[in-house]
Amino acid sequence: MFKNLFPVGKQNVLDDYIMLVIHYAMIKLHLIGMARFHRGLNKELVLKLIQSFTKVVDHNSLYLSRVYELLKENEFTTISYMAILINN
Repeated sequence: MFKNLFPVGKQNVLDDYIMLVIHYAMIKLHLIGMARFHRGLNKELVLKLIQSFTKVVDHNSLYLSRVYELLKENEFTTISYMAILINN
């Protein structure tokens, strides 16, 4: 996730921040699901999730760009919406 050197990415700072929040929210969502399924979390499960997430999502450039475009089309790319994604 930090291989993109936030905040010195290819886009402007807000777009880079939005991508960071998307990564965070998706990992958090999956961790919540895994914690419920396994009735808790441990280091191995967290590492496995992050490794699997990176293989599937980060290696598919269209997936994250599509998530970003959907947020942008629906006007959810403001700081206030990013705060909601982080806090929930």
